[in-house]
Amino acid sequence: MLGSLTPQERRLAVHLAAGLTNRQIADLMLLSEKTVKNYLTSVLAKMGMKHRTQVVVYAVQHNWSP
Repeated sequence: MLGSLTPQERRLAVHLAAGLTNRQIADLMLLSEKTVKNYLTSVLAKMGMKHRTQVVVYAVQHNWSP
């Protein structure tokens, strides 16, 4: 599942797992909040999930870290 994500999408997923908000992720990754939302939509689609919480749970279960 992680292999299908781009490097930016992987970073976003790790930041989600760390509990950051879209705004915090945008600031950290030097992106607009809209771009973060677009990346999140892509991550959810690639992972076959519907909610960001599912990504967080998956990331924690699989020890994703920054």
